Formats: sequence, C-alpha cells, structure tokens
Amino acid sequence: MMEKTILDRATVSQILPDEVWVVLEALGRDASHNAWTLGDLFCEIADESPYPKWMVDAACAAVTGLSNSRVRDIRVTAAFYPERACCHCGSLLDLSGYCRVCEQASIGVRDAFEVCSFSHFETAKRAGSFAEAVKWLKRVVESADDYGGLIMPVSKLQALMAGEIEATPVYEKRVRQIGSNASKLSADPDAPEVYRQVAMEVLALLKMRKVYEED
Repeated sequence: MMEKTILDRATVSQILPDEVWVVLEALGRDASHNAWTLGDLFCEIADESPYPKWMVDAACAAVTGLSNSRVRDIRVTAAFYPERACCHCGSLLDLSGYCRVCEQASIGVRDAFEVCSFSHFETAKRAGSFAEAVKWLKRVVESADDYGGLIMPVSKLQALMAGEIEATPVYEKRVRQIGSNASKLSADPDAPEVYRQVAMEVLALLKMRKVYEED
C-alpha cells in the first residue's frame, strides 16, 4: 500500500500558486463552517422530531444530497462538541462565557481550535471522551512546527490515534448492531405489530442494562 504523502509548507508553496493557496484555504474554512452549521441543524431537527434519529438522518440526506451515514457523522460530531462547550471540560458556558464547572471565564471548544478542520474534530472524537478528544486537538495545533507551519494532516492524526487507541471489541460492535436494527424495526410501519413490539422490548432491555444508547 502506498504511504500517504505529507508535505510541508515550503513544498506546498512550490506546487500551489499563492492565489490558489488563498482560495483553497478560504474554501476549506467555509467547508468546516458549513459542516458545523449543518451539524447543529441536524441535531436540532433530530431532537425535536418524533421520528427515530436514523429516519431523520435519511430525510436530511435526501434533501442535502449527502449520504445517510455522512449526515449521521456530521450530526454526532456537532453533538459531541456543542457550540458553547467549554474547551477545558465540555460543560456549557453561560452567555457571558463563564464556565461554572471550571469556575473561570473560558471559550468554546470550536473557537479554541478554530484552525482545526471539521475532519480533525471528527477524528479526535474517536478518542471516546471529550477530555481525550481535546488532548488530540491540542496535539494537532502544537504540531505546526513539525509540518513546516501547517497543522497536522488528518491522515497523520488518524494514524497516530490508530496506534494508541484499541479497536472496539467485537462484542460491542455486535450489541450496537442489534440495538440499531431493533430501533429501525420498532419504527418500521410495514412490520407486523408483534415484530415491532419485540424490537421495542429488545431496545428497552439494552438501554436498561446500559449496553446501548441511540446516537
């Protein structure tokens, strides 16, 4: 397999004219901004809708032209990093920017790492917890000197995380699949009532045992 190529600033400047660099940089920022805007909207729609989240994702996908899985990924990432989440602890800041948990003025996590793309945030989320994700985002920002003034590429972040984070156990993946299928079946209008009832019972049991939680 061909190794991913990571270029420093000097090399990039040789390949891309200055005017192209500026345009691409601006478009990259716009893409991340739009992803956050979409993510917040997806979250709002899913929270207020009486339908299961997977159905809401499918509806949003049909309208935006994105895939169902991409809509879900954007929504889940936005929910993981709320707009007013303290960059230190993840608690929501009040309107004045004060964090009651840290007992100090703070800024939102998105603003704290604004040089990171949405994909960086999305990748860091795989660390599992807000605190661990923030640690990875800090590494991305602090790595600029290692990449000739550019922040760490997403591909490098993925590789580093893959080496330090254990893969999800197979049994956890299977339970998630059971829960996902049960959620879909329970809301399927074409399924016989007895099947929908069984699916709801399975879903309730998984949640009661705290081994599954809907995204």
